[in-house]
Amino acid sequence: MTGKAGMRSDKPTVPARPRDFAALDQRYRIPRWIRDRLAAVEAHLGGAPSTLQLSLARRLVHVEMLAVNIETQLAAGLEINVQVYVSLIDRAHSLSKTLGLRRTARDVPSLAAIRAEYAGNGTPKDAPP
Repeated sequence: MTGKAGMRSDKPTVPARPRDFAALDQRYRIPRWIRDRLAAVEAHLGGAPSTLQLSLARRLVHVEMLAVNIETQLAAGLEINVQVYVSLIDRAHSLSKTLGLRRTARDVPSLAAIRAEYAGNGTPKDAPP
């Protein structure tokens, strides 16, 4: 097309190579967070998710990212749209339920054990250097 007023272009409106968040530059914090969170969900699914599970896991991570963004705004004292936030939480819960993710109890040390570990040398044995 020539680009005259009122004429439509034949150019596609969608990029030729669709990108998702995983393809973003990993030097930045958000793409790394998405990559790490997606890896954690994949590991929770047994490490070899199906195509459908992977698609749902990506959506779960994206919904979580949006919810975290709203929580950050709230922590900064900004006004948030509670309806949007609650909707995101509900969607994350629904996606995690569809994926079969369940909350499971894990063993945690008692407060006395933690105090005893700190009393020995001031830092726990598994603290980073």
